[in-house]
Amino acid sequence: MADLITGIRIIVITVIKAVNLISGYIKQKDLVALHTIMNKVTGILLFALPLTLSFIDLKYSGAVVSIVATSAAIQEGRLISKRKNKRHKG
Repeated sequence: MADLITGIRIIVITVIKAVNLISGYIKQKDLVALHTIMNKVTGILLFALPLTLSFIDLKYSGAVVSIVATSAAIQEGRLISKRKNKRHKG
C-alpha cells in the first residue's frame, strides 16, 4: 500500500512539473524552470533522503520530501503563470 501511495505522489509531482514546463513554453516560447528557494530545498531533501534511510523510515521521510516537492511544483506553476513575457519582439 505504501508503494502505491509513493507511486501516486511521484506521478502527481511529475504531472505538475510537466504542466509547468508546457505552460512556460507556451507563454515564453522557451523552456522555463525557475530556481526558487522551494526547489532548492527540495533538491537538498532529495540529496539527504538516502542518508536518512538508516534511522528514519522511508514512509515518513518520503512523505516529507513529496509534500515539499509538490509545494515547490505548485509554487513554480503559480510564478510561471504570473510571470510576464520577458522576450523582446524584434
